[in-house]
Amino acid sequence: MINSIELIINSLMIGIEFVTTNKGLKIGSTTGYTNKMMDVVVPNAETKGYYPDFYITPDETNSFGRPYPYMIYRNMEALKLTAPWKVVKVGYNFGY
Repeated sequence: MINSIELIINSLMIGIEFVTTNKGLKIGSTTGYTNKMMDVVVPNAETKGYYPDFYITPDETNSFGRPYPYMIYRNMEALKLTAPWKVVKVGYNFGY
């Protein structure tokens, strides 16, 4: 049986494979998980080859997670991206 962490990592890997084959693209990640939960997820993701350039949780945006855009803005700031039109949001949740 696949646990939820493995399922999330496997879902992310589909998009990551595309990104990592195209040099020069930065990976910024957003999640609904808390920082404490990410302390478990990140090491597991790294064992599967996922190393985002930056990630953020709602803990760092005063609990304004999805659907608010603030986590994307923080990714843009950390990755030094000034133009929103240069950002592509890829996700597996169709409602956001």
